[in-house]
Amino acid sequence: MDLGGHRFFTKNAEVNALWNEIMPIQGAPSLEDKKLGIEKPDVITYVPTSNMRARRRGYDQAELIARRVSEIANIPLVRALDKIRNTPKQSKLSASERHGNVLGAYDLTDKAFDLYGKRILLIDDVITTGATMSEAAKTLREVKPSAIIGAAVAKTGKFHKKRLKLKQQ
Repeated sequence: MDLGGHRFFTKNAEVNALWNEIMPIQGAPSLEDKKLGIEKPDVITYVPTSNMRARRRGYDQAELIARRVSEIANIPLVRALDKIRNTPKQSKLSASERHGNVLGAYDLTDKAFDLYGKRILLIDDVITTGATMSEAAKTLREVKPSAIIGAAVAKTGKFHKKRLKLKQQ
């Protein structure tokens, strides 16, 4: 997979093929869909991995995806979240353990406070139960954006839309 100058490979050839089809996003669904009530986001941010994992890999995959979407869509990218504690890998945990694992794992960066009233596109690499995306969105709601739209490149069979809580409350 080409992530704007970075190569990203998975063990799954089907995922690699899909990525090559949707990036660079010309064939992907629009970031704005009036029929669904989605307006074009004002800003893009992402669910960060821990600094430890990013150093070990040499990159943060969600950041690379968000950076590429930002470039193609011409929407500013802002690092609005920091992961403030290392957590066990979500993939090793049950659905109920995942929610507890990420509880309080994110904090706002100084740049996040400029997002008041903005429509935010929150990007992650994979969504399974929605626990990580929900916790990141909960943290972002502290700056009172007008909307948070969650997006991921892939989802697993364990994903439950009912559990994903991105809407303003």
